[in-house]
Amino acid sequence: MQGTSIIIGSLILLAGFLAIELGLSTAILEIVMGFVGTNLLGLETIEWLDFIAIIGLVGLMFLAGYETDIDLMKRNISKNLITGLLSFSIPFIIIFTLAKFILNFEFFSSILISLGLSTTSLALVYSVLENMNVDDYSNLVIGGAMIADVTSMGILAVLVGEFTPHMLFYASILVIILVLSPLIIGYITSKYPTAPSEMELRFILLLFVILPFIAEQLYISEAVLAYSLGVIFSKYAKDHGELEKKLKTITFGFFAPAFFFRAGLLMNLSYISVDTLKILIIFLIPAYLCKYIGTYLPIRFFVKNPEIAKLSGLVYNFRLSFGIIVAIFGLEAGIITEEIYVMLLIIVLITSLISSVILKSSAYCCKSVI
Repeated sequence: MQGTSIIIGSLILLAGFLAIELGLSTAILEIVMGFVGTNLLGLETIEWLDFIAIIGLVGLMFLAGYETDIDLMKRNISKNLITGLLSFSIPFIIIFTLAKFILNFEFFSSILISLGLSTTSLALVYSVLENMNVDDYSNLVIGGAMIADVTSMGILAVLVGEFTPHMLFYASILVIILVLSPLIIGYITSKYPTAPSEMELRFILLLFVILPFIAEQLYISEAVLAYSLGVIFSKYAKDHGELEKKLKTITFGFFAPAFFFRAGLLMNLSYISVDTLKILIIFLIPAYLCKYIGTYLPIRFFVKNPEIAKLSGLVYNFRLSFGIIVAIFGLEAGIITEEIYVMLLIIVLITSLISSVILKSSAYCCKSVI
């Protein structure tokens, strides 16, 4: 186990170095390193990696919710709704039609495949726009991504198992956590004014550990709960910049790499067949083009700037965080098979890589993102 741990740590570190040298997303390369680990080195996931990966998932989704600006969404609600819903629904409808009526997948499998290939990673959109000179349009682009995020999480939330009476108890605990957590943060801030970020950070990390347990009892993805909690905390974002900075550092520097690496570790090539490759090809081009078109058209209509519309079509094709979360949820819930899981991750990687390469070589050249 110690030898495996050293290899895993080395591969994750190597992914970071390669991301800097190549100017690509570290998440993509962490998944690739996990893929290399399982298929070339015969690595298997181990207990500590599973635990840290779960915290990484929770941290990513919390930050996605934490970066949701409710006031921004309200100011441009009609434009954000149109942009977000079109960018999500066009690829969702096309992919669902292909999955259910052309390839004859089961209904819930088709829904989950469509969801994984239609979502947008708000954290990545936000990170890319931070490094580009598009301040006049970023509110609309980010607002649309927020709507797509909320839609994705809403659909994922309904993919829940059977109801049991004990769920009421844990649902009550969840409500208490969601209601009291901001109040506790406020108390910590006033009680320990000289070092508020450290105490707030410890409390939030405790919530990261609690949420997966609550999610398991409620038969729901911890991603949904973490995102919801992040949205509740989002009103503190402007006043707690130091906390956000430290939370991003520990999440993207420690927890998230384990999540992405483990996702790649589950991509075993033994699950790939000729039929799977055919299905991958059938989904790949529609997934990318429909997402691009569904984003380009509303942005082009609202801003009258074709370059911003093209940029938006590219960045909305970053599905990494949400796409992987949906795939892992479907695999662990038994909704999709290992073959479909691998296919989804490959498409998520390829579409994200295409956009990353185009952005890197374009006039909007940006720094490496998550």
